[in-house]
Formats: sequence, C-alpha cells, structure tokens
Amino acid sequence: LVQDGLMKAAPVPLAGAKRLAKSLAGIPQSYGQGGCTRIAAWGTLAKDYFLAAGVPPDRIELVGCPRFDRILAAPPPRADLDGLLPPASRRILYLTSAEAKFKYYSAEEQRNSRLALLRAPQALDATCPGVRLVIKLHRDDDIRAAHELVRASGEASTCTVLQHETDVYFLLRGCDVA
Repeated sequence: LVQDGLMKAAPVPLAGAKRLAKSLAGIPQSYGQGGCTRIAAWGTLAKDYFLAAGVPPDRIELVGCPRFDRILAAPPPRADLDGLLPPASRRILYLTSAEAKFKYYSAEEQRNSRLALLRAPQALDATCPGVRLVIKLHRDDDIRAAHELVRASGEASTCTVLQHETDVYFLLRGCDVA
C-alpha cells in the first residue's frame, strides 16, 4: 500500500463509491488493514496512524517523500533567495498541506498551530538571531487568509508567505531547515 492521503475514519466521497464499496466487501474498515503485505509511510505521522489502526510495526516502512529524494541524495549549492526574500541569517521553510480540505484538524486547531509556528523565529532569536520563516502555501490554501494570520500574529517582520507556484526545489536549496 502506497497512499498517504486517505487516513481518516470517515468514508471518503469518491466517484463510483458504490462500485468501490462492492470491490472492498469483506475488507476490514480500518485504512491500512486491507490485506497488503507492506505499507510505505511517508513519515512518523503516517506511521503512528497505521500503528494506532492496528497495523503491525514490521509491516510499516518509513520511506520519506520520494519527490524530494534527489535533493537528499546530492544537495545542490545554496540558492540565492535574497532577490525573492528579505535577507536572513537562517531560513526555516514550512510547506503547508491541505489540512483544511481534509479536516484532520478543526479550524481553531489549525489556526493555533500556525500561530505557534509563526512565533518560532521570535522564540529562536536569543540563540539564533535573524531567523526568517518562509511559508510556501499549498495550492488549496488561501493566500489572503495566510497574510491576515501573519498580520494578526504580529510576526510580519520575520515571516514571508509565498504562493504555491513558487518552485519548491529552489526554496529548499535556499533554506536551512524544511
């Protein structure tokens, strides 16, 4: 099983759902329990989900995100982001996901976690001054809402929000932590 996007207890609305239900008749309801011999989990969040769903640990393999394997295999030279972003001694890149779309978290939980994230540069300032948070939005995120949250947090001087069209590989090469 190689799938990381359907991890929830509620039924997933799909085209042809009745046909799918017939083809899955007799398979246990918990996602990850459908008879596959191994599960490729992108990260610890997915692994924890499958463990909680009762999948034996020896059937779960942490594989990372294949999309970024080429960067980890041979890190390219640091990209110069000074034309795109204000200067910073260190940059933390946060790539958002479609959290609101899949309703893993309530709107309040999502807002609170993002506010905490926005405060990271300030919390790090004593030990690592000049840290800048770079947020690259998922295509389903609303950039106006993201900018409003940054303004409301009071962290506009340490945070930059970029639309989803910005090249992720370029940003990864220009940031210190992702």
